[in-house]
Amino acid sequence: MNKLVLGLCVLAAQFTVVAQQADNAEDVSIRHQKPTAPAAHDSQKAIPFWTEDFGGGIPTSWDVIDSSGICPWVHSFDGSWGYFNGNTATAGGEAINSTTATNGFMICDVDSANHFTYGQPSGSNYQYLSSYFITSSIDCSGHSSVILSFEQFFRYNNSVSLNVLVSNDSTNWTAYDVAYGYANNTFSPNQDIVDLNITNIAANQSTVYIKIGWSARVYFWMIDDISLSEAEANDVALGNNWWGTGLTQSQYYKIPLVQASPVTFYSEISNNTGASITDIFSDVTVTNTGGVDFQGTSAQATLLPVEMDTFALTTNWTPATQGLHTVDYLADVNGVTDGDLTNNDFTDELEITSTIYGLDNLQTPADATGSISNFSSNTGQPFKIGNVYEIINDAGIQCIQIGIADEAKNNEKEIIIDYDLLLKNQ
Repeated sequence: MNKLVLGLCVLAAQFTVVAQQADNAEDVSIRHQKPTAPAAHDSQKAIPFWTEDFGGGIPTSWDVIDSSGICPWVHSFDGSWGYFNGNTATAGGEAINSTTATNGFMICDVDSANHFTYGQPSGSNYQYLSSYFITSSIDCSGHSSVILSFEQFFRYNNSVSLNVLVSNDSTNWTAYDVAYGYANNTFSPNQDIVDLNITNIAANQSTVYIKIGWSARVYFWMIDDISLSEAEANDVALGNNWWGTGLTQSQYYKIPLVQASPVTFYSEISNNTGASITDIFSDVTVTNTGGVDFQGTSAQATLLPVEMDTFALTTNWTPATQGLHTVDYLADVNGVTDGDLTNNDFTDELEITSTIYGLDNLQTPADATGSISNFSSNTGQPFKIGNVYEIINDAGIQCIQIGIADEAKNNEKEIIIDYDLLLKNQ
């Protein structure tokens, strides 16, 4: 059987094909919604056995490491005083909306440090500033599972990592990035709840250390209400969930009915406890306004403590009707009661259309947070960027639709829509 793969040299997708572009300048403010899919940070926990709300400031037994000498983590009641805080550094910006914000919180205000030290413009003057704080030793003896939790509010750029490091000897560190894929220049939710399962490092350890910080050149990061707790019993949690179709197993959010092929559903499931859990499986149900279109389950498996694995359904779904379809994912376990059911499900939507082929799931232009940037080695020259659409059956391309940000620098720029047809044999 012959299949065609359509390679479109535009930013993003539809058959009727849609593309979006957003500016990447530091003064573009985009409020970001928390990702709908639970990520690895959505672990749940029981009553904390250790907490720090910074009501007394930074504990004197903790270390603050500021390699630049101008940007330490500090105890504060204010948000950022940086140039890009919404009032050009004339007053403090928005503070974290944490549980105990009234008694203060921790902030690393890179924007303020750079602005008042080096000045504008940020693009040429700002420096990367490295700043961390480290807790004193925490005793986790007798706890067979450990969940690290805190509340955060941040805005960042340049795709830097928001680092959380954990150690049981203060020498060897395991790192987590809690930026979670938020787009550059966006604000995180205020507040953003972080839960990390650190059982494999901290469980039953008498000396546990937590190190938090980053190397950034702009914006801010606030943290409050840090705690350690055990996981709930038999807790399994969904992570990322997706589907794939065709040879490329791409996740199209809009598929023309004529191009519909078997859809395979996948789920990442984590064991959030300190003990092995058997008979874990995923379940997916697809519905539309007419009722249930499809229901399937994966094979059952055992996960070791803190282990995560990908579960694929044993059956596929081939769409047969146009319309918006709701996809409900569920992580489940046979034979026991899950100790926390708040992290077991996730809902997504897939539209079967008459003509539109789309990789993105944007409903309005305001949802676009992507950007094209850092082409300094090719300044002023054309470039290509695009997506691949698998053509299962013969069909004509009606149009390609793109969206361009309303920016003065985009005026009178030439855009050429090009596409390639690549023949694939199967």
